Amino acid sequence: MKIKREELLKALSLVKPGLAKKEIVEQSTHFVFDGENISTYNDYICISHPFKTDFKCSIKAEIFYKLLQSMKEENITIDCGKDLIVKINGKDSRAGLTAIKEGKIDEYIKQLDTKNIKKWKPLPKDFIQGIYLCMFSVSKDMTAGVLSCLSIKDNKISSSDNLRISQYEMEDSIKNDLLIPLQSVVELVKYPVIKYCLIDSWIHFKTEDGIVFSTRIMKGDFPDVDSFFDLKGAKIKLPKELQFVLQSVKIVVEESIDVVDQKVEIIISKEIITCRGDGKISWKEQDIPCSYKGKEIKFLVNPLFFVQILNKTTDFIIGESKALFVSDSFKHVMVLPE
Repeated sequence: MKIKREELLKALSLVKPGLAKKEIVEQSTHFVFDGENISTYNDYICISHPFKTDFKCSIKAEIFYKLLQSMKEENITIDCGKDLIVKINGKDSRAGLTAIKEGKIDEYIKQLDTKNIKKWKPLPKDFIQGIYLCMFSVSKDMTAGVLSCLSIKDNKISSSDNLRISQYEMEDSIKNDLLIPLQSVVELVKYPVIKYCLIDSWIHFKTEDGIVFSTRIMKGDFPDVDSFFDLKGAKIKLPKELQFVLQSVKIVVEESIDVVDQKVEIIISKEIITCRGDGKISWKEQDIPCSYKGKEIKFLVNPLFFVQILNKTTDFIIGESKALFVSDSFKHVMVLPE
């Protein structure tokens, strides 16, 4: 059949996140063509993109994608016969590779049966914005249980790694309580999904173009974090330049193997903020002008975490051992190291 090469490459790139890095299960590193969609499946994510073909087979993703990229023709033909040899022909170039007819991944994709989902529910318009703002606070420790997931309950998206908590209040509510693993969230934010459907241990999201992003969800109870945002203390607006100063000062504390152990000192005095880092063999400090005129405030902070939050808001309240940042529908509280 005739295919526009760039359109196929675009579709393949959109389902790529569903590929496994290693083929633990046969076909988990393959593009699966079922005649109506191109799909990928890696046991925790399944992505399907509408793309009609007159053949059904499973093709090794990496080599297939590279072969298509290596060709220059705008229009190509792709055929797969009974011998399961996929032939790619352009005007001046030709290629071929062996395919697989059916396997376990085909069965798993068929079991999800996303093509026949009828009852899709609308997502809040700011859903993707909310999960994007909160995902950096999700614990990267896969053994952390529910803290390795993004929590969605009613209109609140919450996340925590025991050192910081983020929360976003959406314009509308989602009826189902969800715990979505971080490894799925980092891919989901790339898709403009507008609908969802929860079936058993999977949640399916759909874009306006018909792309379906499916992910497993975790069972469990996410802790109630609302009380942590009730913080009293001095209100301060930080200069935007602070995030750039932090990037340079943190160089001297990066000797620590564990990024969580890295700390810089922030000293806020009258009209001056001093950022200081002390390493094993070096130190650096830098002053920034500010509008603050209250009593001197000193605290230690993880520079990586601090830069991430300053990208979102520079207004904060500092209390005993905690700092709270609030910006419209987004709130973030972090523990200050002693």
